[in-house]
Amino acid sequence: MIVLEVVSIVTGYLVLYYFIRRKVPNTFVEWTYNIISVVLLVLAVATLGLLWGSIVLVVLILGTFLVSGIQMAATWEQIYTDIALHTGLEKDKSKQFTKELYQSHKACKATGLLSVSRVAQRLAERNRTPNEIRQMLPHITMFMIAHQFEINGKNINKVVDAIDSILRMFGYQTTQTQRVVDVLTQVDLRSPASADELVEGFRTFLDRE
Repeated sequence: MIVLEVVSIVTGYLVLYYFIRRKVPNTFVEWTYNIISVVLLVLAVATLGLLWGSIVLVVLILGTFLVSGIQMAATWEQIYTDIALHTGLEKDKSKQFTKELYQSHKACKATGLLSVSRVAQRLAERNRTPNEIRQMLPHITMFMIAHQFEINGKNINKVVDAIDSILRMFGYQTTQTQRVVDVLTQVDLRSPASADELVEGFRTFLDRE
């Protein structure tokens, strides 16, 4: 019985942790995953009885949010430090910088502060100055939204790398980012390939140059 309770607590914590950390489900598979997560959590806690099950559930929720909060704080710290390191801004100013970027355009607000900060971080890693980042970032976020890219670290790096590389390859100024985005959009409309495939193709080609 003790073993079962221990297994229930561990299972409940793991299931709850991944359930809370996941994004809002969009597909049947994701909905199924979340439903199964809830069922497993209820079964795990139910084996302990009403009183202890309730206590363990509260502890699991608090513990999960605490761990998630610590991880999120570490993520923000890394982003702000990275932007400050590559742009020469002080860390406090890099925080204000990302907030200003977030407020600068509807597309930025639509993607969220964290995603905007990650785009700024990637541009900073590619040695773009704060002013260049201001000029490029709204167009990049609009492109990702318009072409229905899932806003995650992998896609942010892929799109930023491709657009930045095209600008550098043709000697364009960052004020011409919209021009590059428009060309990619037109190619996407006239090509059987998806925007994701086009961006990946451009990035692969440019990486070889």
